[in-house]
Amino acid sequence: MGYSLGVSSSERAREIEAVLRLGCVPGVGTRALWRILTRFGSGRRALDASPGRLDAVAGTACRDALASPGLDRRVCDALDRCRTPEIEILLWSDEVYPARLGHLVDPPPVLFTRGRIELLSRPAVTIVGSRRSTAYGRRSAEALGAQMALRGITVVSGLALGIDGASHRGTLEAGGDTIAVLGSGVDLIQPASHRRLGERVAREGLLLSEFLPGEPARAHHFPRRNRILAALGGAVVVVEAAEKSGALITVEHALDLGLDVYAVPGNLDAPQSRGCNLLIRQGAQVITSPEEFGRDLGLVCGSSREFRACGVSEGARSSPAARNEVPTGLDDEARRVWLALSERSIGIDDVACGAKLQSAPVLAALTILQVAGLVVQESGMRFRRAS
Repeated sequence: MGYSLGVSSSERAREIEAVLRLGCVPGVGTRALWRILTRFGSGRRALDASPGRLDAVAGTACRDALASPGLDRRVCDALDRCRTPEIEILLWSDEVYPARLGHLVDPPPVLFTRGRIELLSRPAVTIVGSRRSTAYGRRSAEALGAQMALRGITVVSGLALGIDGASHRGTLEAGGDTIAVLGSGVDLIQPASHRRLGERVAREGLLLSEFLPGEPARAHHFPRRNRILAALGGAVVVVEAAEKSGALITVEHALDLGLDVYAVPGNLDAPQSRGCNLLIRQGAQVITSPEEFGRDLGLVCGSSREFRACGVSEGARSSPAARNEVPTGLDDEARRVWLALSERSIGIDDVACGAKLQSAPVLAALTILQVAGLVVQESGMRFRRAS
């Protein structure tokens, strides 16, 4: 279980206040706070240390700021917000603090949560991507989230517009578990359009942030948040990303941590796919189907559940009378590509000819059909309907 301020021992409550006070000092970032905590062993001992010893680690500006009335007000406001039963606080010294974050060079010394803390210790995959996503990207993220749910894997994402929101929704709709890492306080869900989704994540999954309750999202928060996104997952999946997307910052952290990076390929002429296609060129593993992704993760998924997640009954997939019945939920291009395929594998040019489409949209449609488990890729870039 986690620890809420209302049920903590007085000693732990004092340590929470000490860590928050040190963390609120202007100019004391996460790395400086870590130096203080590791040097003194706790926030309380740091505050109780002689001025000279604290100055040696944090500088005289820190000592002066600790006596500021403004700092008192900020800490008191944060503590007041944490007195709600919904918000729980995790300190770096707590047993339930996620061990995965310990691999970061600057793990957050304190975390604020709403929801099921036990998800922090379960297998997880991080899915990230562009805020300015396409319908193809959102469908891909939803399908991947659903497939991870069916495999019992927690999906970690950032609750942002576009791919993040789609991955959370796909996971929840499939009955799975998801963690949203915020760039704001856990009591201030942003963007406002995702407030309902965020509240659902708080009820069924977990909201997590290193930022004080009441703290709004700010531009410089998101690069910090992205390191947590990377560390919480055993692998990172990028669905759509521009060449300078924030999702690529998450990838950099994942590579620093030695994690596998996966990417969903996209249209060659789509700005939202340039980052993903570049990652693939640089060596990221390509996601071509949920089954292949599951094998890469060393997991198993029941086929009948996969069929239901895709909105296709097992009978419709196997019955000869239903072989030309188009699966539900496909857009026009994916529908035309699916109809151009059969149980016999054919090449890209034949698919494009049968669908009366150019190669780029055909490749994009094939990817989403593979992610949905409706199409199988064979050697030589040949494709067929899944049997």
